Amino acid sequence: MRAMISLLIDMMRISWPWKLWLGILILVNMILPLAYIRSIEGQATLVSLFTGFVIMTLIHRKKGYVRLLGAGHVFWIVLVPWLFLRIIAQSGTGIFNSWLIGVIAVNSLSLVIDASDVWRYMRGERAPLMPLRP
Repeated sequence: MRAMISLLIDMMRISWPWKLWLGILILVNMILPLAYIRSIEGQATLVSLFTGFVIMTLIHRKKGYVRLLGAGHVFWIVLVPWLFLRIIAQSGTGIFNSWLIGVIAVNSLSLVIDASDVWRYMRGERAPLMPLRP
């Protein structure tokens, strides 16, 4: 539990534009899915977020706030195309579909950023992105 809190504290230490991005990720992947918790899409979105957060916590505990944290979003590689197929299969409209499109758009952009960060980490940029806390 301490490791999760430590990661959350470091997440709050990031610069303003990234805090805004983090807020959007939380809104789309954690808060809004609660409105659709009875749907398989809402459940899958929440499970992928929380499972990814566990991975990120483990990485953070071992390495600090490094670019490799983006690997925690690995489940979105499956979630995003699956949600796209769900939209096509339902061919619906409305707020639910708007939320699904939002998840797809936001998570797709996040995956591009994550892939870049993980690639940079693998290529040698392994220094923590913020100073370690005492």
